[in-house]
Amino acid sequence: MTKATLAIDATNISAGGAVTHLMELCSQLTEIKHHFGEIYIFGPHQLESKLQLTPNINFISHSWLSKNYLFRYLWLKFNFPKELKKRNVGLLFVPGGYYSGSFRPFVSMCRNMLVFDKNERNRYGFSLMNARLSLLNIFQSQTFRKAAGLIFISNYAKNIVNQSLQLKNSTIIHHGVSKRFSLPIKKQLPIEQYNFNQPFKFLYVSIIDVYKHQDNVLKTIAALREKSYPVEITFIGGKYIPCYQRFISVYKDLGAQSFANYLGEVPYTDLIQYYKNADAFIFASSCENMPNTLLEAMSSGLPIACSISNPMPEFLGEHGYYFDPEQIENIYTALEKLLLEPQQRMRNAQEAQLKAQDYNWKRCAQETMDYLWSIKANIE
Repeated sequence: MTKATLAIDATNISAGGAVTHLMELCSQLTEIKHHFGEIYIFGPHQLESKLQLTPNINFISHSWLSKNYLFRYLWLKFNFPKELKKRNVGLLFVPGGYYSGSFRPFVSMCRNMLVFDKNERNRYGFSLMNARLSLLNIFQSQTFRKAAGLIFISNYAKNIVNQSLQLKNSTIIHHGVSKRFSLPIKKQLPIEQYNFNQPFKFLYVSIIDVYKHQDNVLKTIAALREKSYPVEITFIGGKYIPCYQRFISVYKDLGAQSFANYLGEVPYTDLIQYYKNADAFIFASSCENMPNTLLEAMSSGLPIACSISNPMPEFLGEHGYYFDPEQIENIYTALEKLLLEPQQRMRNAQEAQLKAQDYNWKRCAQETMDYLWSIKANIE
């Protein structure tokens, strides 16, 4: 019996957690058992070098997929159906969340909660970003309703989206965290053993954006230093330009060059060194689906100060110092408590690292392929 052929539509995947997910999924396919034969991944050519391909995992690209949306749309409209038919594809997986083609059956994935949270979208005000997210809300809602199956990556996302869409066939499959981030937990020292020449080092890894609240974190670090706490912070991640401009304005007003460093984007494989050098991690996002960098920090054994917004407590549990990311005084209280409690810091780091072991890419890959096959088998 010929095994079914699976296609993966990665044409709108180019950066961030979506790329990490696809990278890790590919790397695990030789380690797990699944029922599919040939697997075809369609995406922009720059994605190919990031994936671990094998003889039965094929990457297919076209120059139009690396151009703007209009070119991608035209290729997907007129070329993609022919490519799927030519390869006798039995099921299409759309991890990017949006699909407007006619091929059936397909399975989609919900990964961006900005699309479904109107309050968070409104942080962008009257802007192209707000309009884009509002349109994606319409398009992804249509996609999810038409899909034969849908994968959520957090309980929070499933509960929120299902309130409006009432989907019939969906599942929750958590992303994993790479074993490369597992580090020995540092001995946690009293804050008195640090000084302004050798400060306590905070790390925040995330795109600079309106819902990430880096400006509030920066102001809080400045306030701690004014109270003689020897702290500094490193920010890592890409940038949404309007928010980055505001961040830089705050940075200059505070004279933050002496205690804060923004490194921009860092290659995924290099991130581990920054977790290793840090003393604690801050995660101040108010909108997530499944926070990848929070899981990385948990795995690396860092004590964590974290936004109380959902779904962060779903993953970190009781093992962090929580705060309201919109309230600087609240962030200050959480960070000060972290600094003053070295023993609790140590316990939190240990428990969070243990909890992070629940999220591994091999399990994610196995559950994903099992779910995809169940959809294909049920339709037949």
